[in-house]
Parts: sequence; C-alpha cells; structure tokens
Amino acid sequence: MRSRRILIASLFAFVFLGCKKNFPEQTPEQKALQEDTFAATNILTVEGVLNEIEFIAKQVPAINHNGSFLSCATITKQEVAGGQQIDVTFNINTTCSDNTSRSGKISLMYYPNGSISITPSNYVVGNTAISGNYNFGKESINQVDYLLLNVQNGKFTSTNGAYINFSVEKRSTIKAGANTADHLDDIIEIDQAAYDLDVFDVPANTKISAETKTPHSLKYSCTDKFRPRSGTILFQRLGANKRLLEFGSGNCSDVPKLSEIVQ
Repeated sequence: MRSRRILIASLFAFVFLGCKKNFPEQTPEQKALQEDTFAATNILTVEGVLNEIEFIAKQVPAINHNGSFLSCATITKQEVAGGQQIDVTFNINTTCSDNTSRSGKISLMYYPNGSISITPSNYVVGNTAISGNYNFGKESINQVDYLLLNVQNGKFTSTNGAYINFSVEKRSTIKAGANTADHLDDIIEIDQAAYDLDVFDVPANTKISAETKTPHSLKYSCTDKFRPRSGTILFQRLGANKRLLEFGSGNCSDVPKLSEIVQ
C-alpha cells in the first residue's frame, strides 16, 4: 500500500528556486504531486525567512548576540524622531554561526507603541535576495500577548532569476521561554497565518494560497530553528486540489510531509 504521507526531505533551504523539470512519462496524478511538492518548497521557504525576520526583530535590541547568527553583523542604534532605529549590517558574503552567508543591511524601526518596521537593503541570504516591507504589531487577547506580522510586498529573488512575490499575515506568541534571557529555550506558536504566493520559475509560474490548519510551532533549541516542528498548513495551487503540509509532532528530527489530496 502506498504511504499516505510524502516525506519532503531537504526542502527548507534558501537555495529554493531552480529548474522545475517536467517528465513526459508522468501520469496526471504524478505530475500534480510534483507540482504540489514544488509549491510546498516555496511555502516552506517563505515561512522560514519570515520566522528568521521575526527572530531578528526580537533579538536585535539585546546587548549580547553570542550564540546567534547576529554575532557576525555590525549593529548600530540611534534615537530618531518617532522611535529607535537599529541597522544590522553584514559584510559581503559573511558566513555566520549558522553556516549561512549573508550580506547587505536590515533597518529596523522600533516605535513607542511596540510596533516594528523592517526594511532590507541589498540583503542577501545564501543565494536569495530578500526585499519588501515587514511590519510587526502587538495585540493582547485574554491575557496572551501576540506579535502580528503583515507583509504586502514581499519578494525573494534567486541568483538564477526566479523569484517569489508574496503577501502574508501571521500571528504568533511565545509558548515557553519568554521569562528567560536565553532565546534557545523559546518555543514559538503561530496560530493564525494566511499566505498568497506568486512563484515565477522555469518552466511554469505558480499561484499558491495557504493558511494555518492547526497551529504550528518553532523550537529555537533545534539546529534549524526557523522550520516548524509541529502543526499543519493547508495549501492549494490555482486550479488544483488542496493538500496539507504537515510539520511533525514537535521533535527536532521531524521532517515536513505532504498529505494526499484533501477532499
């Protein structure tokens, strides 16, 4: 019997855009699975970069960045009209403690009401240029503090010319570790998220919509701290069937899986 879950191995990486080959001998079902796996890689990429940007927004104000990739950046702070501006600058092709190369600058603006705006400038992670405006706000519901992310003009561009345009709205909270100075014990839960992606790649372009099906969580103690370890995202390519992207049961060793078609 064929497995009801398709492992997605080695999906989560910044080198995400490449040649998506067609195989003429494929059945329609096999081709749909290939296209959906391709769609899932792009969702994972967007999700991972957004989680890294959220991490930067939370960690940059700290004094000590030892133990995080931010230790390889030059961080400058200044008080400006309306709040505090912090610039995070990476030298060209700097290889950080997570073995990922970065270059360019990220400018963060922290406002008195707790909101944060982030603007990348020539910011490149691995082989991917990251651009757009990333805006965070805060909300408290039933004594739970949430961080809200809104991106309307996000774009990731690969060195091979392929790119993703996307808009995202997310809501997250710290489920564990909020009261300690060590970020490695933090567990982050994303309980609401909606994604719209336009992927421009060879040989075809793809439109993808996705949303949280069950809350997904991150464990900063994992080596790859920005890939979710539990929960599910429901997604659909334009004109195709729906599938679930399943992250696991909360273990660092869990690998994302793709469900069969959701009826």
